[in-house]
Amino acid sequence: MCSQLLAERLYELFVARLDVYGVETSEGWKTEKGKITLKEVQDHLNGKYTIGVYPFNRNGCIKWLCIDLDYKGREYLTST
Repeated sequence: MCSQLLAERLYELFVARLDVYGVETSEGWKTEKGKITLKEVQDHLNGKYTIGVYPFNRNGCIKWLCIDLDYKGREYLTST
């Protein structure tokens, strides 16, 4: 079980929009319209389901940024 303090800290750091979030289902990602609470963050951390939060608020200001780079073997993506 995750700690309340960890859930609170992650909520504080990453949740930018309180009115909408994503939930991964067997059919893909689904948008949930409604307030995201600490319970959803705790359930995510406890493995009940996977959630995704938007990095920008309703005014379009970015709260955080993540870049996920994947490569095959030693092939890197390069600009030409």
